Amino acid sequence: MFKIYFNLKSFDLICLNHTETYLLSLFSFFNLDQPKQKIKPNKLQKITVLRSPHIDKKSREQFQILSHKKTLVLSIFDQNLIFLLLEIIKSLKFIGVELELLIEFSTFLENETNDR
Repeated sequence: MFKIYFNLKSFDLICLNHTETYLLSLFSFFNLDQPKQKIKPNKLQKITVLRSPHIDKKSREQFQILSHKKTLVLSIFDQNLIFLLLEIIKSLKFIGVELELLIEFSTFLENETNDR
């Protein structure tokens, strides 16, 4: 069994939601189960810039960067379907969204016993 984690990160919530609905429609096209959705907390970064090069402490400007994150977790049993899905996703371009893929799979190791 393979688990694929789709980590989506964007500064724009609308672009993130469009990408998420596009991925969900792609999964439904392949008749896959609905993925588990995890919404991560928003990250807020504030930057303060001095407007004047002189010593004027009151002349400041503040900016903020807000980033949104979501994770989709998909379980697939067919290895060929995974390769097909990854090739399709590699060829797509999601505007304004950073996509990170993590693939987790289990291996079966046989225990070897040494007879002495």
